[in-house]
Amino acid sequence: MQNKSSKSFQFMPFSVFKDVININNSQKAIMIKRILDIKNSNQNSNSAWTSDINGEQFLLRNKFFRKLYKEIGTKVKEYASTLNINIEMIDFYMQRSWATVCDKDEYLNPHKHWQSNISFAYYLKKPINSGNIVFSFNENPNEIADKL
Repeated sequence: MQNKSSKSFQFMPFSVFKDVININNSQKAIMIKRILDIKNSNQNSNSAWTSDINGEQFLLRNKFFRKLYKEIGTKVKEYASTLNINIEMIDFYMQRSWATVCDKDEYLNPHKHWQSNISFAYYLKKPINSGNIVFSFNENPNEIADKL
């Protein structure tokens, strides 16, 4: 089921799946406008605005995002297939979804997605040479001998 553009990286026990979702520029512009319309001024200095802590943590229910979430659902199943998971035996459920707006010199604080078995990031707009996603661990999951 994996297509030519997708890639799966296994960093035992951590996996990353990278692929492209084709959303045309006019659809992206509509979604970006909707996100900026719901953005409020409750922002900390140097910290990005996130809709989940500002009352909008279910963008997947928003009509402007339906096509994107359908595509995400397809990609999540493709990812699960790369792990040799029989996707016919699983009921997939998207529980939360939100937007983040990072202006110049802003960043997202390190955080965890404890509530999720699979997390997904999609960049509607990402300027060239802007920040990238970073995965960090407090503990090394591949340690041969713990705390030596």
